[in-house]
Amino acid sequence: MSLPLKTREKQVQKLFDDGMSSYQIAQELGLAKSTVQEYRRRILAKLECPTTPGEIAAERLRMERAWVLARKCLKEMEAKLSGRR
Repeated sequence: MSLPLKTREKQVQKLFDDGMSSYQIAQELGLAKSTVQEYRRRILAKLECPTTPGEIAAERLRMERAWVLARKCLKEMEAKLSGRR
């Protein structure tokens, strides 16, 4: 379960979502770049997002496996339904 973001974290997240860099956000909000980077780290942790290349690769693999399983289940359900007609 992810933790709620504080007001400033929401501001920083929106600016990241809008495609701004840490430097641009720091300029926009009058913060040090390192402060923005710390907000980013906290946001990712609270949202339970993978942050390292290894974590990202593991999450991608997990999602791909889930997608393969979902497609397999869907095909099985379609086969059962078509057999009932």
